[in-house]
Amino acid sequence: MKIISRIFKITKIIYFIDGIKNYAVFKGRANRSKYWFFMLYWAIGYFLVIAIENSMGLNNIDFSNYSFSKYIPLLQYSKKIGVLTLLYRPVTFLPSLSISVRRLHDRNISGWWSLLFITPLGLLLLIPLIRKGDEDDNKYSLPTSLTLPPNSNS
Repeated sequence: MKIISRIFKITKIIYFIDGIKNYAVFKGRANRSKYWFFMLYWAIGYFLVIAIENSMGLNNIDFSNYSFSKYIPLLQYSKKIGVLTLLYRPVTFLPSLSISVRRLHDRNISGWWSLLFITPLGLLLLIPLIRKGDEDDNKYSLPTSLTLPPNSNS
């Protein structure tokens, strides 16, 4: 068990696990490392699912006949995708949204701005997501470095 906890600590995969566990928590704040490590492991997971399905020949859903297929970036590389790839995005949508909202809160920005992610203007949100969060209290909570962990009794 000690080895596994060391691996979790070194790789920071615990940020991804916490993001999944807290999929419906839209209050509070998430610092840069929590947000970006979550996104890193989300992307790694997404590419692993795609690679596994492609290598096993499980990508058998063909979207090339539909007019909307030209607007889906993944379908620009492969006209067929698998069920797991199709389900990965909806299953991880809420955790991704909640950690994005908490990251915006860390910058003292309303989480409602995360709705821009569903438009091309969502790229503008990269600026506040990259910048350092507020070091002082803001209207959303204390800085994440000062908040107590959920299992703390004090």
